[in-house]
Amino acid sequence: MKRVLIALEALHSNGVVHRDLKMENLMLENVNDPSSLKIIDFGLASFLNSPSMSMRCGSPGYVAPEILRYSSYGTKVDIFSLGVILYNILCGYPPFRGNNVKEIFKKNMRCNISFNTKHWLTKSENVKEIILWMCSKNPDDRCTAIQALGHPWFLPKLTDMHMASNMNELANKDMIMQKTTEYDMCKKCKHYPIENNEKGNNNNDIIQNNQNSINDYKKYHDTMLKIY
Repeated sequence: MKRVLIALEALHSNGVVHRDLKMENLMLENVNDPSSLKIIDFGLASFLNSPSMSMRCGSPGYVAPEILRYSSYGTKVDIFSLGVILYNILCGYPPFRGNNVKEIFKKNMRCNISFNTKHWLTKSENVKEIILWMCSKNPDDRCTAIQALGHPWFLPKLTDMHMASNMNELANKDMIMQKTTEYDMCKKCKHYPIENNEKGNNNNDIIQNNQNSINDYKKYHDTMLKIY
């Protein structure tokens, strides 16, 4: 999410508005590298000084209220859409839902965001606060990309540093890309890739090494849950 905000700041500072940010328009260039996240599909993008900046456009559920009011708008329509994406990522469904497009647009206009489901019980007040700020109905009350990056939820945490320390330790021990021959313990931990071992370790060593890898992955996973 930080990378997207940084990208938006670069766009906005150059007078460019995407106007159609949604889950489908954020893609990983490399599925194994979260830092390769890219914004795609600039088909509706426009310069701030363009006459098209009063055009009604965007995707249901993601579009900012000011666009639906047929009024002129600015870069903060992208911030609104990104707030919707953040909400969606954290709970698995969008904040504005309906049985048809018309219902969804109405909810976009009202801009009432609720955290009253079980999925939000374990989420921090900080993340709820930043979502509400990013999705403010009035664009004057909405944060910019730079302001969002300065919010406590996006600032480094002690747990971030702890996680980085753990990951450096794992990398030094060559545990992140464990190599095996016959046994693939990755089936229990499918996002922790293990390649074939060319050194010919015996089976007992392979099993023990893979079990260590799984335990280290669980430690990393638990750390991530504490952060996000």
